[in-house]
Amino acid sequence: MKPFFTICIFALLLQFVGGCAAYDEPLYLRIKDADRLAIAFYPNQEKPEKLIDHRDYLVFTGIRTIKQVSMFISNDVVDPYKCGYTGHILYFKGDSTLEELEFNATRDCPHFVYTYQGETHFRRMENEGIDYFERLFAEYINSF
Repeated sequence: MKPFFTICIFALLLQFVGGCAAYDEPLYLRIKDADRLAIAFYPNQEKPEKLIDHRDYLVFTGIRTIKQVSMFISNDVVDPYKCGYTGHILYFKGDSTLEELEFNATRDCPHFVYTYQGETHFRRMENEGIDYFERLFAEYINSF
């Protein structure tokens, strides 16, 4: 009986260790050490005379702003949307890119998408994030 018990314990331990290796580390753990955040808005169809070059990033180095934007990414998984994206975010630490995300900040389709370990993940955008990106976009587009 003792060898059977030992085998069962070993099998459970292997399953636990194997399950941990496949664990999707929370996004915030990968971006928590970021020292720079870059946000780009994709071209605005409502104001075609003020198209925004997607390579024209707004760069933020303040830890408060980086953490604030990170808090807009909910842990709530959402179904893949087919509504497109309104912008792009890059998190940096020094010269290294920690994470890339696309986002849709429209009221009817607010979400983030990123790829981790070859899998695409969709997360809900918090309402505060929608408000923030709307304000940021308005300030940016009116600066031209």
